Amino acid sequence: MLNDFYWVLNASEQGITLWEQELNILPIKDQSLSSRRLKVVEKLMAPKLMTKAEYESIVNRFYDCTVEQDRANFKVSTTIWSKRGIPENIAEMEAAADEALPIYLE
Repeated sequence: MLNDFYWVLNASEQGITLWEQELNILPIKDQSLSSRRLKVVEKLMAPKLMTKAEYESIVNRFYDCTVEQDRANFKVSTTIWSKRGIPENIAEMEAAADEALPIYLE
């Protein structure tokens, strides 16, 4: 039973059902247990997409900001409007933003 939570590839029928519920996976009728396990692993390994709202919430932990997207040039710009000048913790804010952004964005 403990394997159901820590080792998806050995999860039982009951364990894989819990994983599917947690990840919002609808099992296909008559799908084998091994196929269901692989679907869970695939979902766990899929990269998460960052939305503009999620990104704004990250940068707004530091200061009130406005975020603009330039989709054509794969760029995101952040304007801090609640602080005059360069904030003292700008490096910390940039590090958090860089970590959150997908690799293909600047």
